[in-house]
Amino acid sequence: MRKSTDAIYRQWVVLGKVPQQPQSRATSELHDALKAEGLEVDRRTLQRDLERLSTLFPLVSESEGPGLRWSWLKTGAMQEIPAMSPSTALTFQLARDHLEGLFPPSLMEVLGPYFDRSEAVLGESHLGHWRAKVRLVDSGPALGTPEVSADVRDRVYQALLEERQLEAGYYSRSRDSYDRRRIHPLGLVGRDGVYYLVARVDDKPEARQLALHRMDSPTVLDEAVQPPAGFDLDHYLEDQAAFSYPRNSDELALVMRVTREVAFHLQERPLTSDQAMEFRSDGSAEVSANVPDTEALRWWLLGFGPNVQVIQPEALRAEVGRLTNETAGLYGGGV
Repeated sequence: MRKSTDAIYRQWVVLGKVPQQPQSRATSELHDALKAEGLEVDRRTLQRDLERLSTLFPLVSESEGPGLRWSWLKTGAMQEIPAMSPSTALTFQLARDHLEGLFPPSLMEVLGPYFDRSEAVLGESHLGHWRAKVRLVDSGPALGTPEVSADVRDRVYQALLEERQLEAGYYSRSRDSYDRRRIHPLGLVGRDGVYYLVARVDDKPEARQLALHRMDSPTVLDEAVQPPAGFDLDHYLEDQAAFSYPRNSDELALVMRVTREVAFHLQERPLTSDQAMEFRSDGSAEVSANVPDTEALRWWLLGFGPNVQVIQPEALRAEVGRLTNETAGLYGGGV
């Protein structure tokens, strides 16, 4: 390999070893990193490389003792090889639009230059108008989003990322009380614009859900998180149906009579994989499925009003009938 080509390769490796602000690496650390890559170069040559590269790229240095520490300027323009494609740029923009609440703040800072660069790339691309043509909508009224303080967000995400315990004040809606709690963060879940920390609280063995907007004055502790034995976030959400608020662990053998419109809806979006449907002569249908026994099931059934009639199980039929009569009573009807 020619000497000039050697220098280009060495300088390219150096650029990859320099971190972005606020992190930095000393010239001596960069020298050791090059050695680890099998590149033998004296420190004076490396120093000349860095000084030359800082005239071409947004590299900055600060004095530390007899030497310098180097970093990429936090607000510096990105240099990409290969250049960011329009499809990649669109992915970054959609991620910022719809997933921002799921990123740790520290990662959002690191991704900042990529978001800025992606916006510039889309401005010159045929994909530039795509974001104006796609939307996610709620199934009900668009409710306001509760505000989460920056302090709570930063500390909670830090504790979750570093798997450390957290101490914070929390208002419990069910108990109408405010207490200082010791929290073991296990996972973060977003639902309809509200973010919940799944966590163990104090000495309780089970996981529970803490709304971030009801939390204040958080402190990240040195102690490691102690999760429940065998805890898995997917199992908690799917198999335990935690955010559907289970009544008990048994499934219900649900049978219901539905209108033609509801039947069409359930053909496109079945309740479960074992759903069965039998149409009747009047166009209605009888639908059966084994479903979790949850509060969310009751909200869903009541949301259809007179378009769904529960047939089985008897206890659920009686409960839905009672709730329907109570609702009708509010409007001057009912039995």
